[in-house]
Amino acid sequence: QEEVDLFTNRVAGRITDTNINPDFPRVAYFASMLWDEQFGANVDGVIMIDPIFLQYLLNLTGGMNSNGVEVDGTNAARLLIHDAYNMFTPEQTDVFFSGVAGGAFDTILSNLGNIDMPTLLKTVKQSTDEGRFMVWMKDADEEQAIQQLGIGGEMGTDPATPELGVYFSDETFSKISWYFSDTTTMDQGTKNADGTTTYHVTTTMTNHLTMSEAANQAKYITGYNLKKRNVTDMYMHVYLFPPAGGSISNVRSDGADFSPQPLTTMPYRGIQVTTGSYRLNGGDTATISYDVTVSAEAAQPLTVRTTPTAQGVAGWDAAGQQ
Repeated sequence: QEEVDLFTNRVAGRITDTNINPDFPRVAYFASMLWDEQFGANVDGVIMIDPIFLQYLLNLTGGMNSNGVEVDGTNAARLLIHDAYNMFTPEQTDVFFSGVAGGAFDTILSNLGNIDMPTLLKTVKQSTDEGRFMVWMKDADEEQAIQQLGIGGEMGTDPATPELGVYFSDETFSKISWYFSDTTTMDQGTKNADGTTTYHVTTTMTNHLTMSEAANQAKYITGYNLKKRNVTDMYMHVYLFPPAGGSISNVRSDGADFSPQPLTTMPYRGIQVTTGSYRLNGGDTATISYDVTVSAEAAQPLTVRTTPTAQGVAGWDAAGQQ
């Protein structure tokens, strides 16, 4: 019930919403279950890649053509996440995406032998660290091996290696998150008398879409959520997961409209998750500041795991333009 309360039952009912939960093994389990229900075929595993990881790979192997459009290591992310919705009708985008999926698969596999192996491994590691490449296996022993390799995408559960989770879900019913960026910073931490350490953390969120840019975007990009205040408005959901054995306190927000659902705490798997829904107009920046206390068992400094965005990808700048 905690999972439904926090993420809604969409995570188990719609393949497009399984990844609202940031714990990839749980995402993959539901995805495999939905696949089995629809096609009657058991899957041995689930692999998740995003368009940015695809662009990284095409940068190594060379590009390909889909529906008359060249897709390569400089533009794949922008085409798949943003431009295609302005270039094609919804029916045509299906053809385009299908062509990219098949063509990229063939291109990558046929050229893997020509890639310098250390460079490939570096690309895979970068993508894993950024949360753009994850693998889940149905077999328990195989899944354990996947997690040992560091590509399982599971949430941290060891108090000795504290991990703060900062996750976002775009509820704008759109592709507007191309224009979204976020950063999370923290201080060096203060040691407490009981052996715990408290870090002061600030998460900054920016909507880079301007009114003039929005006027040139398809409705599919700017979104259909009726709670939008104007065409640039983003309707986002945020989840702040404390580290195992730790907590989040003294939460304050500034710059975003949290009237859809004010920041509150909800229980999930033995921790208290801080969560809420907010709206952020184009050009605006908002912050959430809070304290994160890690367990006295922590043997290393607090790290941050967050939802990957298009920020920093080749072809993206502060206005979401090339």
